[in-house]
Amino acid sequence: MQKRLGNKFPSVELFIDFYNNISNSKKDCRYRAKFQYVHFIKNFSFLEDAFQCDLSRYKNINNVIIFLYFTSDINVSIDIERLKITNPEAILKYFHIVDNKFWNAYEELKVTKTLTKLSQIIKTVIYLKKRKFDEITYEDLKSMYSNRCCYATRRSYSVPSLIESIMTKMNKKGMPNKISKYSYKEKDYGVVNNEIKIVLEEYLNKEYMNKGYEISSPNYSLKKFFEWLNSNGKEITSIKLITSTLWDSYKEYIKELDLKDRTKQVRIDLSAMFLEWLQENNIVQEKIIEFGDRYRNTVECKPRMLETREDYKKIARAIIDFEAKDEYELLVKNYLKVILATGFRLSEAKWIEPGAIRNIIDNIGEITLEIKDKTKIVNKTTSIMPWGIDAIRELENRLEKNSGVKLYNRKIRKYVYSLFQYEDRLISNDKIYRVFNKIINDIEFKDEYGNLIDYKNVKLHLFRHQKFNDIYEVSEGNIVAVKIDSNHTSTDMARKYTKQGEHKKKIEIIKAIEEGRIVGKSAKLLKDMMNVNVAQDKYIETVAKINNSSTLDIDKNKNINKFVGFGFCTGNCNKVKQFCEACDFFYTCKEFEEELKERYAKNFLLVRSRIAIRDSNIYIFKDDRDIIEGLKFQEKWLLELGVKKEEINLLKVKYIN
Repeated sequence: MQKRLGNKFPSVELFIDFYNNISNSKKDCRYRAKFQYVHFIKNFSFLEDAFQCDLSRYKNINNVIIFLYFTSDINVSIDIERLKITNPEAILKYFHIVDNKFWNAYEELKVTKTLTKLSQIIKTVIYLKKRKFDEITYEDLKSMYSNRCCYATRRSYSVPSLIESIMTKMNKKGMPNKISKYSYKEKDYGVVNNEIKIVLEEYLNKEYMNKGYEISSPNYSLKKFFEWLNSNGKEITSIKLITSTLWDSYKEYIKELDLKDRTKQVRIDLSAMFLEWLQENNIVQEKIIEFGDRYRNTVECKPRMLETREDYKKIARAIIDFEAKDEYELLVKNYLKVILATGFRLSEAKWIEPGAIRNIIDNIGEITLEIKDKTKIVNKTTSIMPWGIDAIRELENRLEKNSGVKLYNRKIRKYVYSLFQYEDRLISNDKIYRVFNKIINDIEFKDEYGNLIDYKNVKLHLFRHQKFNDIYEVSEGNIVAVKIDSNHTSTDMARKYTKQGEHKKKIEIIKAIEEGRIVGKSAKLLKDMMNVNVAQDKYIETVAKINNSSTLDIDKNKNINKFVGFGFCTGNCNKVKQFCEACDFFYTCKEFEEELKERYAKNFLLVRSRIAIRDSNIYIFKDDRDIIEGLKFQEKWLLELGVKKEEINLLKVKYIN
């Protein structure tokens, strides 16, 4: 075939050659081809005019249009809905639209799935105004959905997915994101105003995407928020039209919905964070929301983790003994074994690469994740138990045998191999839970009183909670050890991983009361406190403070943490120091937030009143240096409890008139 021409009509001899190559007829087609071509092009002076006419007026010109398009460089739009293509394979080969890699991938995919006709490949290339198949990009495929195109596929969304699969096989690389028929809604946000969309995109970019976070959750919550604003108030055509009254109404609306408490919390909190961002960046002038406004009525999602370690052992044994029926179930089983053996988060474990295990001693090893985790740590290393090592070795052999493709990891922004890929995609949460729930439903769980426990809604995150709960138990209640291993900067967050230990303490207290080891007012107070959602160690310390009749030996119970008035301490210090917040063993929780704020405001006033200014120089008394150092740690704890910097700045001037 000759080189593509510009805006001149190709010669009739060139069309005849094309026609003879794609024709299924064994007869000489020279006359028919010449008649069709000459009869059509004689109506136009320029090539551009041929594409701008009403093609429905002409008969038998489909091959002529295809020929003119692929032999020219003109950027034209063609109504491909009515374009009929015969012998598409010959057309693809004649114009070299595809190469050998395409045909290899095509044949490989044909084994496992039924493909749409090759004519759709040609139509897609024309629709996207390309001349070669390998010029198609991920953004092109996404635009086919966003434009809701119906190019001769009768509103079928299978073609972009087919092309995605072929390109993945050809390049041995997956697309950055899965092509979905809902892709066009990705940046909808429930609004039509472009100005608002720009603000939303800026927010998601700065607060999530640039930090490597997933945006699906904030994206969905903000979409629901704006949809409500537009349907239950007036149409929001500007960010500045959002008021505190509308925000309060939205919160009440969410609270009344028949949703899980956790879902309500996410929808309100993620929208609240966006409104705070608007205020912080002076995008809105009027105050919409108080800093730190969150969904406070939350009830802890149950069950977040298992009641006892015996329940955990039952599940672990069931996973290891599970008999997979097919390749996918076997992949999920190995995934569950790895989660069980490491305590990785659900999304983290999916990105385990070959060669991740190292330093195996006595069947216990270390596994390194290259992915950036929730706490922004790259190359995080954690321990892995024997059954996890076995699963990883089996998965490495599987990947090598099946020659998997590289998948795009958005958090580290590069292509990597994953041990948990199936048909060139990561395994889905839906199928993971389908197998996991099947395992859970076959086990009978009972509490210490013989009552059945329903773990129907338990999540895989329980294995992570179990791991750090066990560390809490083994380290005799050292919350610092949990923080170090879990990589949590917030002690309050780390304590959420010790609930099973707290439950165990509760049972021990009940037994202590029943056995007479706690008597008098102490026993009565503890019984009254049993149903209150506060740490049991605080109960015991409180009882010890107000009632000398308590016979429980706190010094011998290393699991009991000391209450220091505005937090707790796990260290060996027996007195409250001036600045306990600076101690490595100090931790606090949300219930002390107001007290810590007040403490910070008064200490800041104290420091300010004792600073001397002489000759434009600031003098700090030697005895006050510790107070200033303590303020740094007090501010750190306020930030960890979720207090915004703006609110902390207001505390600094709270008592200054």
